[in-house]
Amino acid sequence: MARLSITSYLIKEEYYEFRDVIREDIEVEYYQLNEELNLNGIIVVGYTSKNSPQWLQLLQSGSNSDLPELLNSSSRAILFVRSNDRIFAFPFGFGRYLLKDEAIVKDFGIKVVLNSVDPQKLRSIDTATISEMTIHSRTQTSRTTNVNTFGIDVVKDFLKSVTGEPTNEDFGTIITGRESVQFSYDFEDDFRKFGVICTILKEKYNSDSYRENFSWVDNLQIVNDSVLKRELDQKLIDNINVREENKLHIAPPEIIDWNDIGGFSFTEHGNKINDLSIEEYFDYITKFDEFDLEKFKCHSVYTWDNSNDNRVAKWKLYDCVVFETVYEDEIYVLTVGIWFKINHDFATSVEEYVRNIPTSSIDLPPCKQEEKEGEYNLRVGQEVTNMITLDTKNVMYQGSKIEICDLMSNEKHLIHVKPWKSSSTLSHLFSQGRVSSESLFQDVDFRKASREKISEINEGYVEYISEDHYDPSEIEVVYAIIDSSDRELHERLPFFSKLNMMQSVKHLRNIRYHVTQLKIRREIDNNVDANNEEVAVG
Repeated sequence: MARLSITSYLIKEEYYEFRDVIREDIEVEYYQLNEELNLNGIIVVGYTSKNSPQWLQLLQSGSNSDLPELLNSSSRAILFVRSNDRIFAFPFGFGRYLLKDEAIVKDFGIKVVLNSVDPQKLRSIDTATISEMTIHSRTQTSRTTNVNTFGIDVVKDFLKSVTGEPTNEDFGTIITGRESVQFSYDFEDDFRKFGVICTILKEKYNSDSYRENFSWVDNLQIVNDSVLKRELDQKLIDNINVREENKLHIAPPEIIDWNDIGGFSFTEHGNKINDLSIEEYFDYITKFDEFDLEKFKCHSVYTWDNSNDNRVAKWKLYDCVVFETVYEDEIYVLTVGIWFKINHDFATSVEEYVRNIPTSSIDLPPCKQEEKEGEYNLRVGQEVTNMITLDTKNVMYQGSKIEICDLMSNEKHLIHVKPWKSSSTLSHLFSQGRVSSESLFQDVDFRKASREKISEINEGYVEYISEDHYDPSEIEVVYAIIDSSDRELHERLPFFSKLNMMQSVKHLRNIRYHVTQLKIRREIDNNVDANNEEVAVG
């Protein structure tokens, strides 16, 4: 028997009978293993489906004679082997589709490969990056290299797949891990080596040696386990049913221009509301006699323009919810419709970092209740004697528009202002401060263009951005958030907003900027329910 390409899945501990792992909607036959092998296992064969390909009819219409009968065939089989009380599944052909998805251990392949691969000989990495949305990417190299080549953000990226050269030559020259692990193996005509493979794979899966080179992979993990997701979704519904406001937020799942938005609604012809809030949703669902997960996942959010006549967007409500919870001593976050597991130590370190960002000493006036961001910035520039407004005064630089800041003081404060609306808005705030400050530090041409833009507003402020001797340590970058809550910012920020803030502040501190935070109080009309405050979500 030549070296064969092998794929293996690990089955969850609660599944002990082989038959319980097979999908119930597929007809299969079971074949016992040869007793002489001394292996505890079984072979499952799915009925092979044969269908004419869709393109056959098209080709036949162009032929002057009958084409031969052509059939697509999908062979499906699985070898199950029980080793040390765990079931390993080895699919062949299309055998993967015989397995119940909820029976599969989702991090099996990734962990086996991280514990098996040479960290200096990686070939391909699939990642997903969490910011205001989930960005999926694949990076491949023409030759093997280490993880640094792939440009991974070890704080915000999580692995979906890894390919590289294994340290164990028994696995061949290439090994790939996802939910499953794929490699080649020389059986030397000995079927019993499946037992050896199971022993090796279990040892690799249970090992923590990957933490020496890939410890960051434990920070963020997508929850792919369908059973766990149902449990977490039920916790979400339980919190909605008891009206637990502190743990729930809703807001747009994507970046929108708030100046163009007039209101929201939960039905296409329902009452319009000015701001999305969980309190408004609680009011909406009081009309339902019964409320469960199925009903919740059918709900939507409609976005309307300033006339409230034209619909701008429609989202699934599930995608608009951010919910942070603890389940079996683990921290989980639902955002943009995806559940994430957060490493406890990692979450604590992020929380402490954001809490310790100093508060700016500058004194800014409160924001009026109905005042929009642009209106507030313009008023501050007019009323506060030591400040100018640079909001919307973009600098054209290398084909892009970059905003220096929203407000600038004569004490070298670069102030970036955003209202508390959503994590997308906050992510834009942190990104704006990072990009403009980095450009000022790195590029004299951008400083020249910035000085010209500032001189159009007030020539007296040009001197605070030195063209040739720019020193970031003399500049204070201020992240200012307009908020009506009495709680501290670090207490209000959802996890992924804290994560984005931490990353931006770290980056600016590395290039010697002084970075602070500031909460701008939004005034509240006493005649308005104080609970109708703006909420941000991750």
